[in-house]
Amino acid sequence: MKWSSKIAMLACFFPVVLVSCVPHTKTDKGGNIDAAGGVVPVADGRSTARSTKPTRIGAAIDAAVGGSASAVEMMDMQELEMRTAMAHSEAAVIVRQGELLAVSLKGDLAFDKNSAAIRPGLFTEVERLANVLNRYPKTVAQVGGHTDSQGSEAVNLTLSQQRADAVKNLMAQLGVSPERIEAAAFGESKPIASNDTEAGRMTNRRVEIRIAPAP
Repeated sequence: MKWSSKIAMLACFFPVVLVSCVPHTKTDKGGNIDAAGGVVPVADGRSTARSTKPTRIGAAIDAAVGGSASAVEMMDMQELEMRTAMAHSEAAVIVRQGELLAVSLKGDLAFDKNSAAIRPGLFTEVERLANVLNRYPKTVAQVGGHTDSQGSEAVNLTLSQQRADAVKNLMAQLGVSPERIEAAAFGESKPIASNDTEAGRMTNRRVEIRIAPAP
C-alpha cells in the first residue's frame, strides 16, 4: 500500500513508555486506540503543541487499526509472544486493535521526576520488548513520550521527546534497527486519566510503544 493511501486511512498508545500508581490489569485485549497517538484522552482543556506532520513510521502506525488478514496474523503471533514475555511484568499494559499492538510502561518505573535518564526498572521491560521485536523484523515501532499537565506545555513537550529518544536509543542498543523506530513527543496532549489527582498525573506520565507492520 502506498504511503499516500496509508495516510488517507488516518482515522494509538493507541495503545511502548509508561505509568500508573493506580492498580490495573497487566494486559488488556480491548481498549480504544486513538489513531493520532494514544488511548482516547480525557479532555482537560489543555491545548496541543505537538506537530502533526506525517512521517513514514507514523503513517504506518496510524493505518494499522484496520489491516489485512496476513498482517493481522503476523501481529497475532507477535502479540502472543509479547504477552508471554511480559506476563509477570508489573509495569506493562498491552493493548491490541487490528494490526496495531501497543505497550504502555509505567513512568514511575522508567524515569525520575523531570528526568530523561532511564531507571534500572525500565531496562528489563524494554529488553523483553526488544527481544520480541527482533524476531519480527517486518514491523516498525513508534516510541511516544507523554507527560502530565504540570508545568508549561513547551517544557513538557521537550521532556517527552527526550524520554522517547532515550527509549529508542536503548532499543537500538538491544539490537532493534534504528530505521524501524521513531521517537515522538506528545507532551501533555494525550492524557488517559484526569490530571486533577496525583494518581491521574502518574498515569499520564508514561511512554507508549506502538508496533505495526512495516510499510
